Amino acid sequence: MPADRVMTTGIRVTPKWFDLHPFLWAVQPILFLYARAYHEVAVVKVLAPLGLTLAGAALTWALAYFVFRRDLRKSACFTSVLLVLFFSFGRAVDLAGRFFQATGLWPNLNRMQLPTRTVSLQAAVLAAYLLLACALLVRLLAIRKPLSERTAPLLAVTAAVLVLISIGEIGVGLLSARPKEAPLEPSPAAASVGPDVSPDVYVIVVDGYARSDVLREYYGFDNSPFLSALDELGFSTLAKSSANYAWTFLSLASALNMSSLDELATKIGSGSHDQRRAQDMIRDNAVLAFLKGRGYRTIQLA
Repeated sequence: MPADRVMTTGIRVTPKWFDLHPFLWAVQPILFLYARAYHEVAVVKVLAPLGLTLAGAALTWALAYFVFRRDLRKSACFTSVLLVLFFSFGRAVDLAGRFFQATGLWPNLNRMQLPTRTVSLQAAVLAAYLLLACALLVRLLAIRKPLSERTAPLLAVTAAVLVLISIGEIGVGLLSARPKEAPLEPSPAAASVGPDVSPDVYVIVVDGYARSDVLREYYGFDNSPFLSALDELGFSTLAKSSANYAWTFLSLASALNMSSLDELATKIGSGSHDQRRAQDMIRDNAVLAFLKGRGYRTIQLA
């Protein structure tokens, strides 16, 4: 990055703290996501994504710095906009889908298979983002005078406020963390297996694997040959099965403890968004405790 003093179209500019707003925009999405996942991700695991995003922001800023003829503030502005576009892409695709569905401006969109629909929306949003980035690039290069003195502080303060909000949410969540409790008692079903019966047990969780009718309706895929082959091998396949909970961590907590989560809902509150108790139930579950107590050796692959 530039030294302590840089030239901006013939005018000396002393870099100030708010000129570093690209770094704030780089870390804000990571902290925003972690504020919603602090209960299941250790703080140390956030360091690598933060380092990568900061390195990416620094590299992008350095390239833009030379593109804009060593103009610190124009390159910083362009870098921040690119970071916002990059991290908002998925959300923009989702909003575009809702917009076209509500307005009917893209009549063929709803008749597409889901993969084609997703790729089409992504291509449309990407094209719009590229046009926006190119327009901003041309506009900044065409401006001969320095950017407004208000631009950098506005970008910096906005990013700083968002970062502080996320840090506050993380801090409050970590400080209010509940102490770890003992696992819930397993269902009486565990006692139905005799101590002398020790078959090999395989639990395969194919997360997000849809039913045959769902695959056919939304993806245009016929899964019946695979299901028929499973039937011939002696497996039982259920045509109209559904998950007991809408989220994987809840389904796993329930299945691996051979019980419903009514007691959990009572303890933490039915409206709670805290996943830590359910995650603890997955790590210290009744099924593994039952099997290990009978001499089983467990192997977990993910």
